[in-house]
Amino acid sequence: MDVQTYIHGVGRRARAAARVIAKADTKTKNGALKEMAAAIERDAKRLLEAEPALGLDARTEQPFIRDEMSAFLQAHASGDNDSLHRALRSLRKRVMLRVIARDLAGLAAFSFLIFRLWRRARETFLAEQDPFCKGLAHGLLLGMVAMLAHGIGANTFIIIRIMEPFWLCAGLVMILPRLTSEQKDSAPQRALV
Repeated sequence: MDVQTYIHGVGRRARAAARVIAKADTKTKNGALKEMAAAIERDAKRLLEAEPALGLDARTEQPFIRDEMSAFLQAHASGDNDSLHRALRSLRKRVMLRVIARDLAGLAAFSFLIFRLWRRARETFLAEQDPFCKGLAHGLLLGMVAMLAHGIGANTFIIIRIMEPFWLCAGLVMILPRLTSEQKDSAPQRALV
């Protein structure tokens, strides 16, 4: 199995799992996510067993740098085009394995954060009666969809001018149910005027 087959297999399984997860309850979703992580780990082990030359070294937490890639190509390419192509293929496989090992945890944490934010904003939108609170939750939901779509081609989630208001609104939507419940429970206050 090569890296390309591995990536296509993961994508196929992820799409199938996403369809099932969308219709399931929380306990089933957690089980499906654990199963997906186990499948990815199992496939990565099979890939490493099939091609031990790809072995992950102790530096999987660090990205490849230009000097490291140049040194790898110089060491493995003997001058003709075939050896250069083989070295490039091997380098691509190493880069993919390092990216998978390094970024899978970050992707899982980001996905969990977005999922919880979406769920809470949707619950707030459905539960609120005040038009302003309902509009704020609805705006957060639509803004999140727009930023996730925009994030496919750009680094949306690291731009301060975009993320400051987004996380401010997210925090407000998260606290809205508590604020409205406290407002309903408290006795009417006299005006100071």
